[in-house]
Amino acid sequence: MGDTVYRESKLAHTLCRGRGLEIGASAHNPFGLDALNVDITMEYTCFKEAELRAAGSVCAVDIVAPGDDIPVADGSQDFVISSHVLEHLLDPIGALLEWDRVVRVGGTIFMIVPHKERTFDASMPRTTLSHVVADYEATAPEDHAVSLLGHQHFWLTDDVVEMIDWIRAYTGVSWSWLAVRDVDDKVGNGFIVAVRKKANRVLPGEVSASYTRPLRQKDRHECGDFPRLSGWRRDRWHVALRDPGLFVGNVRRDWRFILRRRVPSVPRAYMRLVARAFAARGTLRYRCIADKRGAMRSEALRIALIYICPVERDQQLERGVRRFIRTYTTHRPEIEHSLHIVFNGPSATDADHALFEGIADEFHSHDNKGWDIGAFLRTTRDIDCDMVACFGTYTYFTRSGWLERMSQVFEEHGDGLYGASASYEVTPHIRTAGFWCDPELLMSYPLRIRTYRDRYEFEHGGLSITRLAEHLGLGRWLVTWDGVYAQERWREPPDIYRRGDQSNALFFDRSFDMYEAFDPVLKAEYAALADGVAPGLDEAERASRLRACLDALGADIIRDRG
Repeated sequence: MGDTVYRESKLAHTLCRGRGLEIGASAHNPFGLDALNVDITMEYTCFKEAELRAAGSVCAVDIVAPGDDIPVADGSQDFVISSHVLEHLLDPIGALLEWDRVVRVGGTIFMIVPHKERTFDASMPRTTLSHVVADYEATAPEDHAVSLLGHQHFWLTDDVVEMIDWIRAYTGVSWSWLAVRDVDDKVGNGFIVAVRKKANRVLPGEVSASYTRPLRQKDRHECGDFPRLSGWRRDRWHVALRDPGLFVGNVRRDWRFILRRRVPSVPRAYMRLVARAFAARGTLRYRCIADKRGAMRSEALRIALIYICPVERDQQLERGVRRFIRTYTTHRPEIEHSLHIVFNGPSATDADHALFEGIADEFHSHDNKGWDIGAFLRTTRDIDCDMVACFGTYTYFTRSGWLERMSQVFEEHGDGLYGASASYEVTPHIRTAGFWCDPELLMSYPLRIRTYRDRYEFEHGGLSITRLAEHLGLGRWLVTWDGVYAQERWREPPDIYRRGDQSNALFFDRSFDMYEAFDPVLKAEYAALADGVAPGLDEAERASRLRACLDALGADIIRDRG
């Protein structure tokens, strides 16, 4: 089945010797150690489904038990290892003390924990030390996860280091630091923390002072953290010479972290410079184009519609094209306009042209660079109009007068960016599956659109068309049948994109169809994402549910509403 298997951790092989336990093992993220797999259940969960899809197999469960209550004898294990597990546990301090119980003196506790800023948890608030201490001291820790098996805690590296320092100072464990790495050597979206058990747990006051002293920042290199960029000592060069491949690989993989940690102003200053250059170039282009085209404007609003028709079409694309034609002719725009068909890809055939016979005013061709966005930008340069409306392949209509409504709002509010659907997911943006604006705005976008990544940068990236309109001081409007909403009110109206029955939208596309077919859990999840709210499902469960939904729909995702 799948072939996505992450590499093993070289540091884990160095620190975890003998036989031990792995908490929540997975076939696609192996450690390759002699360990029994401890899992909370043997049932086929969303995690197992993701594991099977990625690796083609699943790890057998050797011990069915919670990760913080393991039925093995005290001091019976050489190590306990886990990857992306600690954040799921209600009481992480209690779990670590349980792992201390089962590990022998001289054994290792090794964990990889997801870094909040490098995963889908980036928008979540950091879990504080006082929070986890309260969980430890509570009779019944509170379940903070929005969904079953979700994340309870969200950490940066320093947060877990601080928590372990507290455990060493106040719970009677005798741990020495083995490793702190801000970027793990497996997937790279987490960090590594490892300690060695030096003695059995006693009363806090009986622990040697050497095991209760907090880890100092300047001592982190001694337990595996990456060295400073300057002032290296000779022993650090010895480490580099002993294993140059590992050293170079770590530095190459973690250069962003090193810059952010050691020279925090550099990435921020660079991004500010990029954003300012984007705004300055866009503003200059917009003014030049507006001045050049200003004399060409007429009293009557000239409207051009651009529709993207892929030349190479699978079953879904074919049904999408035919649905646009059918609904365009059934639900009329009710206002004068010109319809421009862009054949995206190789040369269009006579059959392609015949599809639009009687409705198209002009045909264009594009080489598919930048996908639909590249075609919109290229075609707009060849059209003389006052308002341009851009429609993707899957756009369709359910009610006449949609273009009349679009033009009415455009004339009332003036130049700006308008859409029938908007979202706060990733960044606030007007969705580009269907939008309209003055042609000067589209032509002034200062970045080249050549790749799929460029296409999404244009829609919802930090340098999006929505952000450009904001820099230019233009309005960004969500338009529905019953209202017009500025950016801060995009998600207020009822029955819009990913809300209710979505019937308030002027036109629709495949994402509307998908939402309509979702089960209630997925509907709530994707509505929250569009609202800019933290997701309720973890990434694996959301992907699993979405794949099951799409597989069940197949080509039937292309449907008509009426």
